[in-house]
Amino acid sequence: MLRVIVVSNTSPLNYLILIDRVGILPTLFQTVVAPETVARELAHERAPDPVRAWIANPTAWLDILSPKAPDSGIALGVGERDAICLALELSATLLLLDDKAARRVAKERGLRVAGTPGILELASRNALVNLPSAVAALERTSYRIRADVVRKILKE
Repeated sequence: MLRVIVVSNTSPLNYLILIDRVGILPTLFQTVVAPETVARELAHERAPDPVRAWIANPTAWLDILSPKAPDSGIALGVGERDAICLALELSATLLLLDDKAARRVAKERGLRVAGTPGILELASRNALVNLPSAVAALERTSYRIRADVVRKILKE
């Protein structure tokens, strides 16, 4: 069996926790990895209480690692940079990112990326979530998603 490694940045974990759907990740993917910098961002005092509580006792399915060679030439936030570097080092199957600039940089480096809506869509195709309910929950957070993207996701 092929090993599926997924690396996540802060935003997808944050929003999946907030909409109470983070449990879909270990069902969808064999290995979920987050950089240490992402864990620190999730634990930051300005992070929402449920997010801080979740990362305070990390689940067994989340591996927290640091990239061996962070690329300081990547002009992004430290979490995005480390997620991209870790995905490259681990030959990750998928990188979970929401930030548009980070997604562009990751794709330029040959990585396959998905954002929070894409994760929910995949979970729906695997009968793990009710997609309209999950998207509605996501829209009630601070997550910014265009109406045309919502329509496209729900149509598919």
